[in-house]
Amino acid sequence: MATLNIYTQLHDSILLTQRKMRAIRMLLPSDLSPVESIILSHLAYDTNRSASDLVNLLGISKSKISRLLNQLVSMGCLSMETTFEDKRGRRLVFTEYGTKLLTEADQLNSRISQLGCSLLSPREHLRMVELFRKLNNGLKAPPEKLREGEGLFAPEQRRAVIALGMLGESYMGNEFNLTQFQILNDIAKSKSGIGFKDLDDNLPFSTSKISRYLSDFENNNIISKFSPKGDKRQKIYSLTNNGLSIYNNLIEIFSDKLANAAENFTTDEVEELTSLLLLINKAPMPDIKNTGFMLRKCETSDMFFRAREYLVEKLVTEGRHKMLDQFIIPDSSICHLAIWNDKILALLEFRLDKKVPLIHNFLIDRKVLNYNDEINILREGIANITKTKKNTKILIPYSTVREGMISEKVLEQLSADSYTITDL
Repeated sequence: MATLNIYTQLHDSILLTQRKMRAIRMLLPSDLSPVESIILSHLAYDTNRSASDLVNLLGISKSKISRLLNQLVSMGCLSMETTFEDKRGRRLVFTEYGTKLLTEADQLNSRISQLGCSLLSPREHLRMVELFRKLNNGLKAPPEKLREGEGLFAPEQRRAVIALGMLGESYMGNEFNLTQFQILNDIAKSKSGIGFKDLDDNLPFSTSKISRYLSDFENNNIISKFSPKGDKRQKIYSLTNNGLSIYNNLIEIFSDKLANAAENFTTDEVEELTSLLLLINKAPMPDIKNTGFMLRKCETSDMFFRAREYLVEKLVTEGRHKMLDQFIIPDSSICHLAIWNDKILALLEFRLDKKVPLIHNFLIDRKVLNYNDEINILREGIANITKTKKNTKILIPYSTVREGMISEKVLEQLSADSYTITDL
């Protein structure tokens, strides 16, 4: 490696490691999203940390931290208690369920580390942890404890996520967040431009989020798009001259920051850490069948926004965007999301018709979830509404069956469960 490029290549290896570990995480069932897991981890490290402390630590906006904490409280992971010193003060306290989920998250992190580092020998793994810890210290990353059940690399990963601003609005202190930068990075590294499908396949983000950021970049003259000859439907994205200038400037800034953080490294150590991190990226993806998800009732504005975003994205993808007015109802509704590793796999939406629950929307990713999952989502959702699992009346419009939301086979099973199913 040329000396001038070693920190750029180190930065690339860190990004690839983060992407690989996230991709592995998305294959493993968890009741917590990555950011929820990190919040619980930092609260466990210091039980006196407040919402303001988390804002400063994680680089996440105050409103988003507030929504996430409210969500963790509504999930039963945390409770709010009045402080003894100040009756107006409130502090966050772990519940028994929250402690259980944090323990499971630690075990999950250990599993991810084990799978991601599968090509490293025990000696190489220890060396990588040692060098990564040294880099984190240079980045002035906050301290982290190695908790029972965790692999050695897990706390160093969490430290790097915080130090580099991977969760917040400003990745490494620049004007873009990590998602935005990774989109720019993929476009910049494509020699003749990159199509939307490739971006969607390569990046672990929702289709709507990628599309939204691409539109922002285009409006700000950072990227341009064109259609190849003979296929006007396909869109290829590339950086404009302005975008290339912005990207090159960012890479220079990032490389300088890593160079400063690694001032106590020898050139050989920088190259060694880069090589070890690249081995993680070369590790084969584990063959894991997803069977775990959590059904969450939408109780915060953030959850309702995600539900609407998923609904619109699903309908547009399926070519049913002209029917949005039929699916999006203005009146009050009760919505549930089946979530697995922060990815929405199903949406179940009710409205009440004369106090009788009516299934208005049921959208499900049948590439991931099977028939039994479908039945369980409906059973749990109905039970949440009616407070009973059987012998109750529910309304399922024929249009719901006609549109393929619910199959005849599922209706038969619900009837067998002693639900009384009627059309409008």
